[in-house]
Amino acid sequence: IEFDFTELPVLTEPMVFDIVLASTNDAGIQVGFNDEKPTVQRMTICPALESTTGFALGDYTLTVPTGDGPFGPQFADGTVVTLTVGSGGEFTRVFQADYLPGIGAGLPVVDVDFTFAQGGTTISGPISTGVGCGAEILLDTGDAA
Repeated sequence: IEFDFTELPVLTEPMVFDIVLASTNDAGIQVGFNDEKPTVQRMTICPALESTTGFALGDYTLTVPTGDGPFGPQFADGTVVTLTVGSGGEFTRVFQADYLPGIGAGLPVVDVDFTFAQGGTTISGPISTGVGCGAEILLDTGDAA
């Protein structure tokens, strides 16, 4: 199968399609396996990283998979946060969320920064909580959901 992508605009998100082999023009070739038809192959063409700089911007619902700490949840599950381009350039994103909403003050609001890297997303290190001297939320700085 041959594709001509010269007329296709730059991909900014994955292009997914199925190739379905339903018949052939050769009587010696049988379609499917053990009379199971049709044969389907799912194909995905991913955009180049350089062309995806405008994606993942806007409002998202924050899902917090961690349990509560001694003062309740660190962040409120189900809060709508707005992703914007981070200070690290086009491949970084940042959102703000209330830290320790259970203590009632709703402050401080902290910045959560992350970077899109080849093969994953990387948290940009500890998150400063603004509570006390040098207090930070320590997160795994490797690939993160």
